[in-house]
Amino acid sequence: MIVSPGQFHAVVTSPVEYVVIQRDKLPHTVEKRIDARERYALFIHPTLTNPYEIWRTEYDDGIRSRYIASFSGDNDIVVMVRVEPNGNIMWNFMQREARRMNKLRLGELIYYRK
Repeated sequence: MIVSPGQFHAVVTSPVEYVVIQRDKLPHTVEKRIDARERYALFIHPTLTNPYEIWRTEYDDGIRSRYIASFSGDNDIVVMVRVEPNGNIMWNFMQREARRMNKLRLGELIYYRK
């Protein structure tokens, strides 16, 4: 589990950095009920700790790490977790095959799983 009741933050070790997940930043990500992002929250930890690729991507206001992982099941999904400079964690899920991830590959590749 990433953040347990009573914890203010958790530190996750990724292949390239430590990611601090702050409990008070999580409600911002799931406040839009229509997106129902909380149902995919359990994919954040394995995406950060065992990603398929990590990219440094430049945005208008700075550079961010983008973690990409794929998960197989009844429906294959690709997970992208973006670590924001202010501590927010944003995640997105797409039903697609791992070989169709090219649109997520932006910036400088800094890690890939062998």
